[in-house]
Amino acid sequence: MNPEVARFIERQHNPKFELIEAHFGHPVPNALKALYKDTSQLDERDFTITIMSSDGARQWFIGDFSPIDEESLKFFPGFEKYLEIANDASEGLYFIDPTQPDPEVLYFDMESYEVTPCGAALSVFLTAPRRPGYPEEEET
Repeated sequence: MNPEVARFIERQHNPKFELIEAHFGHPVPNALKALYKDTSQLDERDFTITIMSSDGARQWFIGDFSPIDEESLKFFPGFEKYLEIANDASEGLYFIDPTQPDPEVLYFDMESYEVTPCGAALSVFLTAPRRPGYPEEEET
């Protein structure tokens, strides 16, 4: 296995919730803790979820879930109060406000520097049905 991939998986499978909680001064949301306990879900990669809202359905592509550790505390300017939880394997990251018990998930496009609410709380986002591969209609 590639050493960088092995290091990523090691970090991903050993979240440092206590460090994140101390940094933000709040408990990590329970839905996030549950995800990182279930390594079968945590290890899924390259899948699409669909979030239903009053505006209709929106598809979101997840490349993989982010490690939760001291390196997670390196921020983009303006994102100091957020925690990265996943990426889209391209130019996008998913963030939450870890001071909220069930925060809304936000999508950050690094190319445009735009933030888009995903239309779901973390608990809904993490338990949405998963389909392998990219979105069928529009890419996120």
